[in-house]
Amino acid sequence: LQHLNDGEFHLLRIASRDRSGLFAHIAGVLTLHGQDVVGASAVTGADGTAVDEFRIMGATGVTPNWSRIEHDLRAALSGNLDIDGRLEQRLRTQGRGRGRATAAAAPRLEILVSNEASDSTTMIDVRAPDAPAVLYRLSHALTELGFDIRSAKVATLGHEVVDVFYVQTRESPAGKLPTGDFSRVRDTLRAALTV
Repeated sequence: LQHLNDGEFHLLRIASRDRSGLFAHIAGVLTLHGQDVVGASAVTGADGTAVDEFRIMGATGVTPNWSRIEHDLRAALSGNLDIDGRLEQRLRTQGRGRGRATAAAAPRLEILVSNEASDSTTMIDVRAPDAPAVLYRLSHALTELGFDIRSAKVATLGHEVVDVFYVQTRESPAGKLPTGDFSRVRDTLRAALTV
């Protein structure tokens, strides 16, 4: 685990053995600690090493408690931290008396699934309104569907997030999702964002 401060942003970089749900666990723990992820990338090498980078918006004069974040991340990966339960509680508490800023144009929810962008993975491109835990909800839903996130690019653009995941499935010899599963994927991700 490595963390850097480059002015207004903090950069968290984690290199580890890839495992199911790794990206979702990191995103969930950062959300639990109130960290505003504005960009992220994930790459898994041929040797099974995953490198996940998260760009976090820094609050003036406030440094994230990296030791607590690392502690909770280890707990989440070992199954000793209920991210869903803690997030639900945090979001319920956060939501009281708090309004979100609105954009001039309403952000849209679009989900594109394609096998054309890569030879070995399926691309899932999500454009959605920015909201707490969007990145965790999406990556967790992909993990629950049995997909392995091989690569990801995440960005927050004003009131909208643009998250692109390249995933593989063990159920297909080529690793790509069968086109017949695309609508199920879109429905699952829409449901994850409307909880």
